[in-house]
Amino acid sequence: MVQGDGGHQRRTLDYDGTGYFRVTNVNSGKLLDVPPASTADGAALVQFTSNGANNQKWRVVDLDGGAVRLVNKNSGKVAEVFQSSSADAAAIDPWTVNGGTNQIWRMTTP
Repeated sequence: MVQGDGGHQRRTLDYDGTGYFRVTNVNSGKLLDVPPASTADGAALVQFTSNGANNQKWRVVDLDGGAVRLVNKNSGKVAEVFQSSSADAAAIDPWTVNGGTNQIWRMTTP
């Protein structure tokens, strides 16, 4: 998953063998994490050291054409851009699936 040109904006998906992936920041080596294993809409997503917990595991749902939805194993919420913002540094949070385009991610190869 690529979000820009810098390594800090690149992510790799590492399959865990059980249907879920770890989303790892190429620059930091840290994983996309829902702290502290929250199941609430709107909890800010962070990067965190790998700990094997379900709040760091994501199911990748294919929506065709390279588009995907990322579903957290612990909460069942999807990763979204908060309030559909297009601003730099916009917050990314987990939210109940609502069909919004802010909940769709594009898979690319570098």
